[in-house]
Amino acid sequence: MAVEHRVRPLLCQCGGGLPDLHLAAGTLVLLHEPDEPSLNTLFLVQRPAADADPDVVRVRDALRHTAVNW
Repeated sequence: MAVEHRVRPLLCQCGGGLPDLHLAAGTLVLLHEPDEPSLNTLFLVQRPAADADPDVVRVRDALRHTAVNW
């Protein structure tokens, strides 16, 4: 049964509602609900001198702006 606890966060992070359907049906049992959701750390990297390409700068700036709400 410990496997179910590890599978739900993984599936939820992938954007699927599958775990919720199984929880509602009783085919999946939630063993623990943490007080705080898991922390996912993302890193935005770029090659040296990439700032010379305005498309790279535009994409980087858009990601940094949008990431504030993730």
